[in-house]
Amino acid sequence: MNKKNKPRCVCAPDCSNITWKGPVCGLDGKTYRNECALLKARCKEQPELEVQYQGKCKKTCRDVFCPGSSTCVVDQTNNAYCVTCNRICPEPTSSEQYLCGNDGVTYSSACHLRKATCLLGRSIGLAYEGKCIKAKSCEDIQCTGGKKCLWDFKVGRGRCSLCDELCPESKSEEPVCASDNATYASECAMKEAACSSGVLLEVKHSGSCN
Repeated sequence: MNKKNKPRCVCAPDCSNITWKGPVCGLDGKTYRNECALLKARCKEQPELEVQYQGKCKKTCRDVFCPGSSTCVVDQTNNAYCVTCNRICPEPTSSEQYLCGNDGVTYSSACHLRKATCLLGRSIGLAYEGKCIKAKSCEDIQCTGGKKCLWDFKVGRGRCSLCDELCPESKSEEPVCASDNATYASECAMKEAACSSGVLLEVKHSGSCN
């Protein structure tokens, strides 16, 4: 009851049967301090919210233990997700949900992209938000979230990438040989060069190209 003695709805899930007391990673990619906090969030605003795995949300599948038959994949946002390959994804309710994968295929939603990643067994990655278009150059592609378009000459497609990463001055990083057959002091330095030139570079192998 509130101050006027009128009934009000409160979110008070039964957390008495929860055995894991530590943080959990939710299906929304957010870390909750415990499962009870996640259940409260589900009650308030996210009816489909569930626990993906125990522990904080991670950027790699290392040390992620997925429940049941689900498999860990690193999705288009470089976050580790537990996905079930035969999961039924809801159809998109908005055109804003469409995503263009790095494979040039349009996916109806992030769920569809993760499912395809699971079936493929390796990361597909996100090129940009929205349906894939027949772009002739990066000028045809609109990137969101402060990303910059980098052109992949190998496949003739653009990819939106974050270009605001500052490279540490640490000497401990290993040099890499990039797809342009040039050696860079680190993977970060390679990405910096790619952002500067507007051309996508990927690691061929660690160490010098020679």
